[in-house]
Amino acid sequence: FVEKPFAELIQTESSSIIKTVLVSSLRIDKIIASTFEISRNLAVNMLQSRKVKLNYLEIEKKDFPVGQGDLISVRGLGRIKILRFLGETKKGKQKVECEITKNHKKK
Repeated sequence: FVEKPFAELIQTESSSIIKTVLVSSLRIDKIIASTFEISRNLAVNMLQSRKVKLNYLEIEKKDFPVGQGDLISVRGLGRIKILRFLGETKKGKQKVECEITKNHKKK
């Protein structure tokens, strides 16, 4: 039996990118769907199966509003940090700048 420091037990490599997404409204399901490029229906299913946290609290409501500085964690996909709102397009969609972090276990 060899004791290891906690930091060595689970080592992950995190890769984050900054992405600008267009959403018709600032609802959590639309942000998740646009950022991870999945269907909104799949995003709603993840919310209902309690795989989504907003600022470390579980969220089940699909129409929950998201604000600047919020952190959305989606189990199996990664995390989204809402950096800032960049305004509206001509067609009324919201431009949102977010940082996407995906963790991968080191081999």
